[in-house]
Amino acid sequence: MSSVGGFDPAFGNILFGLDVVRGDSRTGDFAEADLPSTAVGAYAIRYFSNRAELIFNIADFNGDGGVDGADIEAFTLLWQDGSMLTDINGDGGVDGADIEAFLTIWERGGE
Repeated sequence: MSSVGGFDPAFGNILFGLDVVRGDSRTGDFAEADLPSTAVGAYAIRYFSNRAELIFNIADFNGDGGVDGADIEAFTLLWQDGSMLTDINGDGGVDGADIEAFLTIWERGGE
């Protein structure tokens, strides 16, 4: 899978879900998924009883596949530098509100 036109959701900090499979029921998971990398955050597939959903998870800030303290560290280092990648609430500025927004998402594991 490739992002169209180089689209990287990390630059807009978009949280989204897109059904890639939907039916009355679902059995099994994808054996392989080639998901694109992003500047921050990560794509992931979540499985439900009747569908598989592609999401972008900003809580996995360092893109290592897990939501843990390393994501807080990666976020904080960029936030301290004023990086727009940490404008989590999308208001055009990097401030304490972005820390609050990030930690709220992080505590939920990105869900």
